[in-house]
Parts: sequence; structure tokens; C-alpha cells
Amino acid sequence: MHRVIITAVAAAAALAFTACGGGGDEPAPPSPTATATATPAGSAATPQASPRATPEGPAPTSTATAAAPTPTPTPAIEAVTPITQQTSPTPAATTPAAPATPTPTPPPAASNPMAASVGVTGTRSYFWTPRDVTVAPGGSVTWSWSGNEFHDVHVDALGYVSGNPVKAGSYTLTFPSAGTYAVSCTIHPDTMRGTVMVE
Repeated sequence: MHRVIITAVAAAAALAFTACGGGGDEPAPPSPTATATATPAGSAATPQASPRATPEGPAPTSTATAAAPTPTPTPAIEAVTPITQQTSPTPAATTPAAPATPTPTPPPAASNPMAASVGVTGTRSYFWTPRDVTVAPGGSVTWSWSGNEFHDVHVDALGYVSGNPVKAGSYTLTFPSAGTYAVSCTIHPDTMRGTVMVE
């Protein structure tokens, strides 16, 4: 500021000198190129800051204000109830009851006899007498005869043949399993036909 004032004073003095007739034959002094800056005695020279153009009007005010930090909302923590898995109670181990041992039932007593006898009757026509007999399984039948005629015994289901026909003979055959068996005489096949039922 002082520098500006001093420069203005020097300019005014030069103008006054010219106006007061200092013009004569002497040339006008050259205009100063450097401006002295008055410094009070006893003080060190202090560099002065150059004036800066300051825009007219009120100093701008900063519209930006320091924003206060916005607190981050803490999320609400919901109370979580742990899920308890329900399990069915394990049934107590049970020992299975031992199966009852079946008591063997003895087979009923055979209602049929274990043995039977068959003879021959007739004079011109001959027959097994009795014609049909029944025995229990494992039972046996005996065929016997005597006279003037030849006879034999055939049980085809068992592959049995008593042998050559004879006038007198006795033959016994065992029947191991149930069934109905045909019996015949090869000499008199039309009349000497009978059955043995095994049951």
C-alpha cells in the first residue's frame, strides 16, 4: 500500500514541476522507472506483498459445510431360537420269543390191516376171492390156491410176476406206498381180475 502511495506522490511532483515552468530549455527529467519504498529508520527492510485485486462485494462465503458423519445404522439382531430336532425315542431292544418247538404228532394208527389173503374159487370159471382187498401202506397180500387148474399172479404197476403158472401155489407181495393196484391171472384174464387198495 505504501508503495502505491509513494508512486502516486512522485507522479504528482513531476506534473507540478512541469506546470510550474520547469519546462525552459532543460529537458524534462526522465520518469522514474523504479519506485523507492520508504522504510522507517531502525527497522529492517521487510518485503511487502504486492497488492492483489480483490473482487468487489462481500467475501464469498463457503456454502459447503462439513457434513457431520452420519452414523451407520446397526442392523437389529433378531433373537434366533435354535431348532431342536425331535427324534423318536429308540424302542427298547426286545428279544424275540423263541418259536415253539412243534411236538411231533404220532401218525394215527392204521385203520386198514397190514395183511390180506386172496384165494381162488370156481369150477369152470375162476375168480379171485375176495376180488378187492385193502391194506395199509407197507402191508402185504398173499395169493394162494390148489386144484386142477393152473394160475399165476401179475401186478403190472409194480412189475411183479409170480412165475410160471402152477396148480398149487402161494405168493406174497408187499405194497410200500398208497395207491390202487390191478391184479390178474394170465391164464384166466377175463374173470380173475382184482385190485389191491393201499391207504
